[in-house]
Amino acid sequence: MKKKITGALLGLAMLSVSAESPVLTMPETLIPPVIDGKVNAEEWHDALEITGLQLSTGQGLAKENTRIFLKYDKEHLYIAAIAADSNTKILNRSKYDYDDCVEFFIMTPFNQNIYHWLFYSRGKATFNFVDSEYGGMLRSPVDIQYRTTVNSDNWMLEAALPAAAYDLSGFFRSSGWKASCHRTFNHDMTSKEDGRAPEFSSFAPILGQFQKPLEFPELKLKEHSGTPVKMRKFNMDGFELTASASAELRMTVNDNETTTVSNRNGIFSASIPKGIRSLELLLTDGTDVLLKNRWNFPENLASRYKALREKQMQVNGLGVSATGSFERVFADLPYYGESCEIKLEAARNEFENFQLVLFAGKEHVKNITLKVSALCNARGNEISAEAFRVYKEGSAHALPVGYPTVRGAGDYPDPLYPVPEKMELNPGEVQPLWFSLKVPYRSRGRRCPDANRLPSQQRRQLPLGGWTRRVEVAR
Repeated sequence: MKKKITGALLGLAMLSVSAESPVLTMPETLIPPVIDGKVNAEEWHDALEITGLQLSTGQGLAKENTRIFLKYDKEHLYIAAIAADSNTKILNRSKYDYDDCVEFFIMTPFNQNIYHWLFYSRGKATFNFVDSEYGGMLRSPVDIQYRTTVNSDNWMLEAALPAAAYDLSGFFRSSGWKASCHRTFNHDMTSKEDGRAPEFSSFAPILGQFQKPLEFPELKLKEHSGTPVKMRKFNMDGFELTASASAELRMTVNDNETTTVSNRNGIFSASIPKGIRSLELLLTDGTDVLLKNRWNFPENLASRYKALREKQMQVNGLGVSATGSFERVFADLPYYGESCEIKLEAARNEFENFQLVLFAGKEHVKNITLKVSALCNARGNEISAEAFRVYKEGSAHALPVGYPTVRGAGDYPDPLYPVPEKMELNPGEVQPLWFSLKVPYRSRGRRCPDANRLPSQQRRQLPLGGWTRRVEVAR
């Protein structure tokens, strides 16, 4: 597909890099690679090399390592990738072409059009053009040089994107271009046939869908003088990269601890501290920013869940707590709460929801019954109990997916069931209840009867924006 970008690129103003923008510097080459799908170290020794792709779920680094190589000349932009895979026999065996692929995005200055290439492990490729004017996506066959090869422990890609065909010649006349590199690893959008979890990963921390151009790294060009930046290693143990002997690398941990990494004649390496939440690398040479990126790491929830479970198991009998409708209460995770107050705001004839969470400690709790009264305010007015609907929350099992989820695969609160006449909880069990209120059109209602008449062994009073509802939980 050949389509010119509206407006001349020659006169585009210089764009500054925001403090949060990742940066990649792509070197010019005098030696075009042979596009045969075999990534040779000698052919790509003068290319930018990056690794350490991170999951689009925000859950840290991808387990399947990927190395990306980029360089250019006046005719082409060259891309190569080495995608590690411990079981290449099952590559691209599903009905979806994009099960195993490397994706490359180019965005023109001023966040205009996006060119998007997808290269699949078995040799197929597709191209998307996202037009800034119409916002549509056009898919067309890819008429470029590209090859892939599949080996025992990885698959490789080499491609040459002709500058003239996609107006990439604008690279040589202006700044402000952006690029993004991604890898897709899955089977039918979920786990591989051998049980490995799906992964959608990118170099820059881009959560969710890949086409978020404002988060793409700025792509800078460097003429064929100097040493290219090469990330030789990046994993949870540490990293190593090479650059010019005059370069400086600064490392920032958790947004507040910045140190300078020792330069050993152009070799930079350091270990990654355990338990960190974020790491930023800023590589400069004089006033030039050569590479900048941020890696986010997930919190280790095991210790938090352990402490919460210990607190829950100290409860005698039945625990009851109120929470809002936006909190996901997972029945298979520990829970503890003491809140007996919920604030709801709604106009007449609107719906508002909240949850009441029942949880057991060390005892088996039987014969749990639920009764509710009307909502009463300080003036004695009432919203009848019929304005509420109460449900027992169930769970639906989610398959592993690569895009962002709260906790990945597992049981999620979803279906709603009628509340049984009697309930029981095993030791450590959690049962959320869903309350839905439809505010009547005439909310003043009638006078409220004496709520204290409700006998109960265990009762919770929930102030709701001036109205009080008594929820009787008895056993």
